[in-house]
Amino acid sequence: MNWRNLGLLLFLAGLWGPSFLFIKVAVQDVPPITLALVRVAIGAIFLLVILRWQKQSLPRERHVWKALAVVALTHNALPFVLFGWGEQYIDSALASILNGTTPLFTIVMAHFFVEGDRLTPAKVIGVLVGFAGLLLLTLPTLQDGLAAQHWAL
Repeated sequence: MNWRNLGLLLFLAGLWGPSFLFIKVAVQDVPPITLALVRVAIGAIFLLVILRWQKQSLPRERHVWKALAVVALTHNALPFVLFGWGEQYIDSALASILNGTTPLFTIVMAHFFVEGDRLTPAKVIGVLVGFAGLLLLTLPTLQDGLAAQHWAL
């Protein structure tokens, strides 16, 4: 990894990480569905500005919009609502740590659902190290036993 990519990765982490704290603060006054709508709307406006800046237009084909609707629902709207709902019951730090399981589960699930993407010894070691790291981060919360609020997970 070169220095530019490392810098971009750190920049992305700086943008993404605090979002869980902001969700935790926002859901005190804003319902999770409204919060998700605002987040998606802000992102859509930002992307539209970039699209116009690049002198491109939105796709016009119906099948493209159907595919985009499925992706938007499953990758943005639903997760954003669920994070908002979950953070009404758990700490924002725990929510962000649990979100870290996403790429780990993706690697494992890809083995079964993506042709040609098989688990290699290196991937297995990476997944195990990743889960061990997440367990290490969540261990202080789990040492006191699972409370009722953990069912929000």
